[in-house]
Amino acid sequence: MPFELKPQIQINILTKSVDEIVWTHPRSPVPPVLAGRISKATWARTFDAVRGQYDEYLSAIKGIRPIIFIPCLVPCSMPKMMKISQDWQDNWLALVQSQAEIYTPLGVQVTLAKELHCMGSGSSRNIRNEIVGLSFELGPEVQAQQHIYAPSGQIRPGDDLVSKLSKLNELHKAGAISGKEYEVAKAKILTG
Repeated sequence: MPFELKPQIQINILTKSVDEIVWTHPRSPVPPVLAGRISKATWARTFDAVRGQYDEYLSAIKGIRPIIFIPCLVPCSMPKMMKISQDWQDNWLALVQSQAEIYTPLGVQVTLAKELHCMGSGSSRNIRNEIVGLSFELGPEVQAQQHIYAPSGQIRPGDDLVSKLSKLNELHKAGAISGKEYEVAKAKILTG
């Protein structure tokens, strides 16, 4: 069953601070559906990253907020508004990729949460599918990685050197082993 980390209500040009936002899930504790799969620290970093997206966005629109209400100045602010919009999209894409790298090995699929937003009215109404946060969907827990690396540094005997190093690197990138554990195991593999 998927769930989303996003503001409970639509953010608009009048929202002044990220502190005004009420979230679908708090920073603490870990959402019940993720309990046991991720640590409190991992969830806190994810929450802070999503909150940071909104903080950055609200800071960016702060400078154009007064201009929006003066019709003759709106055309002058369009390049800046377009840049803010492009940065918003790019930052979300980077965030979802980084979060997917963390959550996928734990059996959690992370995608962008989107909502339909309507701007304008009448014949000049514009309806767009806007990014609003992250969506998490649980799958089966990934057990295979736990058998590749044992704390003693053992990797399956039949694996060749490249395969062993590759598996070890995957474990390190997924956060299953620390940097120190990675270096120790790598040294053991390379020295035979």
